[in-house]
Parts: sequence; structure tokens; C-alpha cells
Amino acid sequence: MDTNSEAWRLECEARHVLGLGGLMARRAYLELIEGKRGADARRALEAAIKVEWNKRARSK
Repeated sequence: MDTNSEAWRLECEARHVLGLGGLMARRAYLELIEGKRGADARRALEAAIKVEWNKRARSK
């Protein structure tokens, strides 16, 4: 994957969100994203987070 692409940025941001200190922190971050970038951006990030979450679950 091209490390200068939007897909890579989204994947990295999803991993970042998963690394935040708990559910409330993740929800607050998503609310912030929605406020700054809009609901579509939040939904895209939520989808990317689910992909990363599933990757982690499968690797265990």
C-alpha cells in the first residue's frame, strides 16, 4: 500500500484510535472527528477501526 495514500492514513488513524485509553476516549475522538470532518468521515473511520479490531482478534 502506498504510504502517501488516504487509505494508509485512515488505517494508521484507526490503529491510533484503538490505542487510546479506553472506550470513552475512543468515543470522544470519534465525536471530535465528526465535528471537524463530518459524519461521513466518522463513519469511514469507524469502519476502518472495525477492520483493524478484527485483524487483532484473528491474530490472537
